[in-house]
Amino acid sequence: MIDIQNCKAKGYRDFDISYTLMRGNCDTKRLAILLPGAEYSIEKPLFHYITSVYINSNIDVLHIKYCYDQEHFNAKTKEDLLKALKHDVNTVITIVLKQYNYESFQLISKSLGTIALSSLISKKEFKTAKLIWLTPLLKNDEVFLTMRNCSHRSLSIIGNVDPNYNEKRFNLVKENQNMIAKLITGTNQSLERSDNIIESLNILKKIMIEITKFIDED
Repeated sequence: MIDIQNCKAKGYRDFDISYTLMRGNCDTKRLAILLPGAEYSIEKPLFHYITSVYINSNIDVLHIKYCYDQEHFNAKTKEDLLKALKHDVNTVITIVLKQYNYESFQLISKSLGTIALSSLISKKEFKTAKLIWLTPLLKNDEVFLTMRNCSHRSLSIIGNVDPNYNEKRFNLVKENQNMIAKLITGTNQSLERSDNIIESLNILKKIMIEITKFIDED
């Protein structure tokens, strides 16, 4: 039986940040940390199935559920938003790592979450972490340079209809020998075909096969 802990912490400017820790029966030392997009939440299909893969592999899962809409947090500037994002993610991770003795990590990010991921990988705890970059913000210099020079074993998946896709930067990232970079033609920022539901489901299956293979590899 899975132990599901729904918690809140005080985030940037004292706004609440919600998170969920899912712990399996075994006393595992492995943790997967999921960092969603601004509009692609933890409840969306990719994160739902990724969570199931980790739980079935006896790896605990941490969902960090930041939300920066006007109701929850009204950022004054883009810089203020990014400062809040990095602060909130770091706050939650610090709390969880003080409570439990995890030793092995996988970090999974999507869109906005790839900015948070870029700020985390220099932490000593994540020196050997495996990374998954879903629809990374390639037009963001911090994300691009981090992926281009990353020494962590990484998987990146993006579509060429995604507004954050940049062909030149994608090809440069692909040159990184530690990076498995996948381009899915015709897909948008949700890694779906907006004009074809059945094909979107087929694409989701292919993506999950790639992610599962990456999670399970030594």
